[in-house]
Amino acid sequence: MNQYENIDELIAKCLAEEASVAEKDIVHNWIATSENNKRYYSEMKLIFEVAGEKIVSKKVNVSDAWEKFSKQLPEQNGKETILKKLTSSFYSKAAIFICALGLGYFVYSQLNTAEKEIIFSSSVSNQRSNTLPDGTFIVLNAQSSISYSSSFNSSNRALSLTGEAYFKVTHNEELPFIVNTGTVFIKDVGTSFTVKARPTDSTVVVTMEEGEVIFYSSQHPGITLVKNETGIYNVRSKTFRKKEETQPSADLVKNQTLSFENTSLRFVIDTLNKAYNEHIVLSCEKLGSLELTATFKETSVKPIIETIAETFGLSVTRTNGSISLSGQACKD
Repeated sequence: MNQYENIDELIAKCLAEEASVAEKDIVHNWIATSENNKRYYSEMKLIFEVAGEKIVSKKVNVSDAWEKFSKQLPEQNGKETILKKLTSSFYSKAAIFICALGLGYFVYSQLNTAEKEIIFSSSVSNQRSNTLPDGTFIVLNAQSSISYSSSFNSSNRALSLTGEAYFKVTHNEELPFIVNTGTVFIKDVGTSFTVKARPTDSTVVVTMEEGEVIFYSSQHPGITLVKNETGIYNVRSKTFRKKEETQPSADLVKNQTLSFENTSLRFVIDTLNKAYNEHIVLSCEKLGSLELTATFKETSVKPIIETIAETFGLSVTRTNGSISLSGQACKD
């Protein structure tokens, strides 16, 4: 009998981690015989992983799944289906693989819509600012980055941070904002704070500006921090402590670099309001569609507003703590 005749069954066993040493050798030899075989194995592995995650994450009953999808497996070249050949010793794991094969075409059709990782990072020497999909304003210090899934603000508001960042979080009680540093988590529903969590540091430091957060780990309930408090997590001892009544460092905000490239003035104004805690308004919607390309490093909003006004020929009016921008377009 051809040793590769039951290759699909052997691949299933390998992916389900139930193959013997001899069976693994057969699969490895088969993969090495051609590029097509190598590609086929890679495709099956991808289907197994993606479909497995979908099935497990949705808590699908494996037995029901097996029964349902085994009926969809085709008979090929007069051979029995893989289903009939699989042994009960790895039934539950291989079931996922069988479901994956039966739904292979569906999984691949879904790959383009699967969640994607979005990464935002700063350079070695410069800070960067951005507004997240939920409206949260962030400033990354140099050599820092955040990453989050494409489902951010729809099913969750969780992100991972490496380095140092300032967050001014948009309030949403239904979707708490969670920062994961790799060792600890910072959870809140609407506040401003700074997180310093560089891989080389022995501590993770959270400095509050306003609001309230829970600073915790998967093994420890952590501590609650409020305005003007600083929380420190020791990576080695895995302990939390709090420094009372400390003034938060505003360096990230004061020294930030705001960069805009062909950005609508509406978005620019929204960013400035979040970054400098100002109330800047446009006197008409037409101004919002103007596009700005500029980089600002000012520590106050005044020179930025003056530059924008000069660029577009706008007038600036300041009344009762509010800054209004108006122009000829509003009169047309």
